[in-house]
Amino acid sequence: MSARLDLRLAERDGRRVLLSPGAGYFVAAVDRGAAVSPGDLLGFLLVLGREHELRLPAEAGLCFATARAAEVRRAEVGYGDELFALEALDAKGRAAQGSSARNATEAGAGIAVPATQTGRYYDRPSPDRPPFVRVGDEIHSGQPIGLIEVMKTFNQLVYGGPGLPARARVLAIRCANETEVRRGQELLRVDPIA
Repeated sequence: MSARLDLRLAERDGRRVLLSPGAGYFVAAVDRGAAVSPGDLLGFLLVLGREHELRLPAEAGLCFATARAAEVRRAEVGYGDELFALEALDAKGRAAQGSSARNATEAGAGIAVPATQTGRYYDRPSPDRPPFVRVGDEIHSGQPIGLIEVMKTFNQLVYGGPGLPARARVLAIRCANETEVRRGQELLRVDPIA
């Protein structure tokens, strides 16, 4: 079972950042540039074999979060090290005044597609193959969208289920490749296609 540690919001060199609440191994749970809202799971801090959830603090508001170590499976960090850079979004999910322009339909729009089980998430069938889905792709019920590894067994994730449309367009990918996910954690955000 995971405990929770609070990320520290700070300003560094004119940027909003989230700092590590302790020393340990950092594991990102969101993709580079993911749109997130307060309370969303951003990653984990492994301290002396214990896993601590890192969630976006309420005072951060809607934003894009870019993990410092998004390309690495595990990164050693110390207390106060930068874990995430944040870019503000307005209430409609658009890049806030003064931030760089981005496609912000990822923010609160669409429908969340959750993980069906806890394990390590993979976005592609093998390292040399393309991802199962990309932002902008049209997907349908029964289509593979990823893999979850549990105790050296790979389980295929397929799109579909209660509350999800039969056909949809991928607005955002909310989980980085090769990261730990929890059952119910948002993996994708989609928009129904009529």
